[in-house]
Amino acid sequence: EVEVEIWLPTRGRVAIVGIEIDDGAGVGPPTLDDRPRWVHYGSSISQCAEAHSPLRTWPAIAARLGGWHLTNLGFGGSCHLDQFVARHMAGLPADRLSIKIGINIVSAMSFNQRTFPSVLHGFLDSLRDGHPETPLIVCSSIVCPPIEACPGPVRFDGSGRFVADAEASEEAFTLRWLRASMRRAVELRVDRGDGNLTYVDGLDLFSESDRVDLPDDMHPNGDGYERIAARWRRLVDGV
Repeated sequence: EVEVEIWLPTRGRVAIVGIEIDDGAGVGPPTLDDRPRWVHYGSSISQCAEAHSPLRTWPAIAARLGGWHLTNLGFGGSCHLDQFVARHMAGLPADRLSIKIGINIVSAMSFNQRTFPSVLHGFLDSLRDGHPETPLIVCSSIVCPPIEACPGPVRFDGSGRFVADAEASEEAFTLRWLRASMRRAVELRVDRGDGNLTYVDGLDLFSESDRVDLPDDMHPNGDGYERIAARWRRLVDGV
């Protein structure tokens, strides 16, 4: 007997319409999976549509090497700290939680300088409702040159790259501002007693020096994602 894992494509929609097996073969439920469970939430940088294969997204690599059972909630273009995601994560079994946010929020200007800290704290509160003591990693955005120093929103420039909108409100913010705000939020919660909360700076995973593997100035290529996985393992797992 063998156990079979099916890894679905990271690009596009997938519908499973049936499963066929050879005549005379049998199928049954897998044996108990006793790996610790890691639930991760992020944007297209966690969905990793540009990865070399579904097995080679950065969360999949990090989970496989670390012996984790991964649930990857990577939503391309749609990582905006939605409360329904926090409530879903709070209800899942988890031995580790992580969120990696920033690019979608700044590129769409989902929030402003007043609302973002409140929304972030609300999301973390909801996670803690279901997992009060579970290790929780809050990771900010990797480098995205158009919105590092210029506020969003962003648009395509016609050449396949993203650029920041020149017109921005006073309450708009940049990725640099967002990273500082996220760090302050985590430090505040740690000071108030959350000893299982950790901040990871996204620039430690993928920075300006890695830009050769950032072809559209927003999404890493396959090699870039593998570099993120290696750095995540070093920063988070200490390997």
